[in-house]
Amino acid sequence: MDSCVLMNFTRAALERLIEIKTRIAAVDARLSAVEAESEEISGDQARLRKNIKALTATAEAKQLITRYVAKADEQESRLEQLTKDRKAASEERARLQSELDTAIRNLDINCNLTE
Repeated sequence: MDSCVLMNFTRAALERLIEIKTRIAAVDARLSAVEAESEEISGDQARLRKNIKALTATAEAKQLITRYVAKADEQESRLEQLTKDRKAASEERARLQSELDTAIRNLDINCNLTE
């Protein structure tokens, strides 16, 4: 019967790989959330531009345009922050992936085979 006994250091190495993969998954989730929010803002801004274009030059329209422009300005600021967040998360993911790749390359599994 073949058996493979995982040494404590091998178990620790495998647990480290799992921990890195878990951190990569968390970064991927963060990237997905940033992308979803960016897409939502982009859609809302398209709607705001369409509404602004459709408005006439009445006093009420000017108030709405002012409101829409203020909202668009807030969204632009948020998009700038999301771009920074996306860049930071992408860099973190690349670092973690490199760390994982190195850990896998350096993994030495010692098995004791007995019959």
